[in-house]
Amino acid sequence: MILIPGSYLPAIRVGDTVRYPTTGETPVVTAIHERPDGTALADLLFPSGSTGSGYRLVDLEHLVRPATEPVEQPCLRRHDPNLLCARCAEATEPVTTGCAAVLCSKPATNLVLWWPPSSGQQAKALCPADTEQHLARLRGIPSRVVDLADGTHSLLADGSGTQVANCRQCGHRIYLYPAQLGRKEPWRDGEYDETGRCQVAEDRNAIRMVHEPAVTLAERDYARAAATCGTTYDGHSLADCPARRS
Repeated sequence: MILIPGSYLPAIRVGDTVRYPTTGETPVVTAIHERPDGTALADLLFPSGSTGSGYRLVDLEHLVRPATEPVEQPCLRRHDPNLLCARCAEATEPVTTGCAAVLCSKPATNLVLWWPPSSGQQAKALCPADTEQHLARLRGIPSRVVDLADGTHSLLADGSGTQVANCRQCGHRIYLYPAQLGRKEPWRDGEYDETGRCQVAEDRNAIRMVHEPAVTLAERDYARAAATCGTTYDGHSLADCPARRS
């Protein structure tokens, strides 16, 4: 059977303008990610400049294809550079965690560990000024100060001083345990991970690859959107990923 023009829709590609039926908006497809079950999900750049992720490709209606294929932009997606894109505007901003001191809104730069005599180890992420004040209050209590690693966005709440980031390769949570500080390839996807290897990245590239933190907002946002499970906002590691267990 030969299909006549108008009887079918062209396959949607990156750069195409589409209609999102739920709202009637006409965004541009800036990336397409395939899940393990074969589902194709799109990142969409809306006229307002906002980017959304996780839209099923089959739910989109094709409208227009650009004359030339768009190139990668600072947001790590592909679109016309003349389009308004909030992700591009913030792309180079570093991933940070806020200072844990009361009423402080500055980003933290230091990890402070201390060992009170009446309790277990404690840890806080603090800015330089609050680091000095906190050390003064400790008054001789054993303590240690280390630089927060690039890409750290939080600490585990158990007082261990374990730093948390998102892997730029797979989008999942990764951990920098105090015992790994100063070591080569220190990030892990769990306490039982001894190598730091990123299986998702190795599957994609067929070479040995390790977990590395996303250090800019663009890297973190794109890695989360491209994660094979699509649920990285739940904050799980690759070792705990439901898509890998199924």
